[in-house]
Amino acid sequence: MGFMDTFTEKLSDIAVVFDNNKHLNVIKNTFMASMGFIIVGSFATLFNTILCSPATGLAKFPALAWLQGLSPMFSSINYVTMNLMAVFIATIMGFLYGKQNKVNQITNALLCVVTYLSVSPLTGSLKVDETVHTVKNVLPAVSTNSEALFTAIIVSILASELFFQLGKIDKIKIKMPAQVPKNIANTFNDLIPITIVIFAIAIIGHIILSFSGMYLTQIIYKVIQIPLQQVINTPFGVVAMTFTSLLFWCIGIHGNQLIAPLRSPLTAAALATNVALVEAGQLATEPFTGALWVVFITMTGSGITMSLILSILAFSKREDYRAIAKVSLVPGIFGVNEPIIFGLPIVLNPIMCVPFVLSGCAAAAISFSACSSGLLVCNSVATPWGLPLFINALVAYGTWRAILVQLIILTVCFVIYTPFVKAANKELEKQCGGA
Repeated sequence: MGFMDTFTEKLSDIAVVFDNNKHLNVIKNTFMASMGFIIVGSFATLFNTILCSPATGLAKFPALAWLQGLSPMFSSINYVTMNLMAVFIATIMGFLYGKQNKVNQITNALLCVVTYLSVSPLTGSLKVDETVHTVKNVLPAVSTNSEALFTAIIVSILASELFFQLGKIDKIKIKMPAQVPKNIANTFNDLIPITIVIFAIAIIGHIILSFSGMYLTQIIYKVIQIPLQQVINTPFGVVAMTFTSLLFWCIGIHGNQLIAPLRSPLTAAALATNVALVEAGQLATEPFTGALWVVFITMTGSGITMSLILSILAFSKREDYRAIAKVSLVPGIFGVNEPIIFGLPIVLNPIMCVPFVLSGCAAAAISFSACSSGLLVCNSVATPWGLPLFINALVAYGTWRAILVQLIILTVCFVIYTPFVKAANKELEKQCGGA
């Protein structure tokens, strides 16, 4: 077995482990299910800025001043989506875990929400006449927004698995007579496991608070979430994540889906931070959002295959390549590049895998640099996948500069692909000469 065969086999084994991991699948599917709400919340902020603001929106014109009255509505939509993100992430995770573990899905969803909130701050502060007052028994934003996101994920996993294991212990179930309706009997069956899970996690949270002076939510945010975001929000972090995704694509495994459990919480938290800053009238600061991934790093599909298509149409002498490129052109504009990945193919094709990976990594480096250097303001609008090239950049970043960055990436990747397209021509000539 050669090196490439061994390497491919090892990657396939890793991919199988990831794909079969229950927890990673639940996290991935949770963020896929929540994406619509995150998009709505970010658009509410956008509408607040471009319509209702008397400084930057249409409301600055006297005839449209009435638009300011819509601002509370958009702010409410933003709050219940972006600032309650951790709550609905815990709810969805609990529901999906219930389905996976074959337990009551509603019960498991409520259990996840209750347990994660039990280890979160439930006091806030209110400033009145220059005096700060402590308000008890409230849900401050830090307990429900993106700062609590990783706590919601970790506690939901812990609560779901503990509830699942306790549910297997027949001795702790409260048996009801056969005449009792099934739904009531099930409630009593789950009563002791629910009690144990809630008290166990709440006690852990209380012990941590007593010894550290910080809630579990605050510790997880400072120890896990912030360091992860700091690592990913660097050129090296973004390129490394892109490289990993593309490497798995090269052996026919959907790399984007594979890294989604890690990428999605980080990009969602980054977007929520940017939206909150924009709502407060400040500039967004987090470059690595979902839009950076969709609009630049995987524009026209992973590996920027539109550049490959254009290079083939310009330089390829191979009729099979040109036929596939023509078929792939229109889907590629909308981000669908499976036709060329599997039709050319790029998968398991040493000549094309190299520029495929290089192009994707170049796109990551260029787009991240554009945001971190100030050429582009960091994104605060969630962008749905499937918008056509250039339009998605305009929607996500609201400026022609985003389209310019796309053009730069397309050009650089065209240059990367072209020598390999020409090498494929020579390979064909050798085959024909040998024949």
